[in-house]
Amino acid sequence: MNADLIQRRIDALVHESYFVRSEALEFWADEITPPPAVTDRAVEAVETHGLDGAFRFVHQLGELPHTERSWAWLLERLKAVRDRAPDAPPSDLRSHLLGWLEKGPPDWIARDLPGLFDVSDGKIVPLGGLADMDDGDRLERMPARWRIAAMSPEERREMLENRIKHAAGCSDFAHAEVAEIEMLAGEMGSRGELAAATIEEWLSGFVANPEGDDIGYRAAAALWALAAGRGKIELPVDLLLSVLAIDSEWHNELVGTCMTTGASAADLEVVAVAWPRFQWFERLYLSTAFERRRFPEIEAAVLGLLDEDEDDDLMPQIRLGCAAVWYGSDESLDAARRFAAEISDYGDGAQLHDALWFHDAITTGIEGEVARRLSRMKKHEEEAQARMKMLEQGAWSGLARPSGREADWYVGGPPVPTFTREAPKVGRNDPCPCGSGKKYKKCCG
Repeated sequence: MNADLIQRRIDALVHESYFVRSEALEFWADEITPPPAVTDRAVEAVETHGLDGAFRFVHQLGELPHTERSWAWLLERLKAVRDRAPDAPPSDLRSHLLGWLEKGPPDWIARDLPGLFDVSDGKIVPLGGLADMDDGDRLERMPARWRIAAMSPEERREMLENRIKHAAGCSDFAHAEVAEIEMLAGEMGSRGELAAATIEEWLSGFVANPEGDDIGYRAAAALWALAAGRGKIELPVDLLLSVLAIDSEWHNELVGTCMTTGASAADLEVVAVAWPRFQWFERLYLSTAFERRRFPEIEAAVLGLLDEDEDDDLMPQIRLGCAAVWYGSDESLDAARRFAAEISDYGDGAQLHDALWFHDAITTGIEGEVARRLSRMKKHEEEAQARMKMLEQGAWSGLARPSGREADWYVGGPPVPTFTREAPKVGRNDPCPCGSGKKYKKCCG
């Protein structure tokens, strides 16, 4: 990997352009194990531009691992909220701070939590201005998270078994029990307490009998443990692919999550070989692993999958294209640009176009086309903010809020005329109408 390119991507977090900084944070938030310098640079940007002016999506800070600097900054901001200080972060951004606090190292949390919360009598009650925060769901979860973290391994195992049995016995979807199963399994996975043999047993039981009473919850707990383990537990890749083949959207999404957080380069090579047998929605879950597990060893595999025939839904290929941009080699960039030229820069395709734009912005500067794109992005964001402000006010000049098609004009601009296609749409993999014998995407498309 090009060390100079990686450094440019880190330095982009403090770029003078708000849009370049925002793209940089989004880029690194997708990285499973970003270097500590990424977090420190992001905090530097927040210290310079403010929490509401540094990045477009400030909640993505919560995806970065903590450093001593970020933890000290976070505690300072939360104490300002606690003390209702004039320089406290805006109320609409405070929940993001709690989200980042949740992801702190357990020993740091145990050490510094009493300064922010009353932790007496086994309760966790926010102090001062923190109690005014309108984020009930997160505040309700926090006591459970820290209570579980304080348990012994035996207590966690017993509680997990009880929650699984109770959830399986409920006629309705047991949201509270499932939330605790997820937290327990995640804690046990990150600590390595849920043994690989147990995980394999629970997943094998699900493959053999997906309709069993408590088997589905056990399989989910196994997948949550693997996801939270982040590579500490060796993934049973063949078994995970068998789970993926079962028509269960809940478990399939979890398979994608644990592959994304814990797959090794060898694991993804196995997935690449098995790729042709998956349907697009299964590829959708797996493609995130290729996008975010950025192993140099699998660059060739990613490019091979990017060149494969794709279905009408292009999201898996778009994620592979983003992975190609990350590698930054001439071959990978050429492949990503060829694919980007075939798809729109709106909707899902914007993700790949933005990735290429970010690469160009930090390697060739923001001149020419890059500068024009920057101007368009700024204009679109200003228009969106203006529309949102009008929505909050209720109407123009005090008039009643419009409805029906008039509301479409009000929210998103004038109605777009309906387009009627005179001939059937030619698919990207269909024979080209010109008669060349090539696929449309390789010819006139």
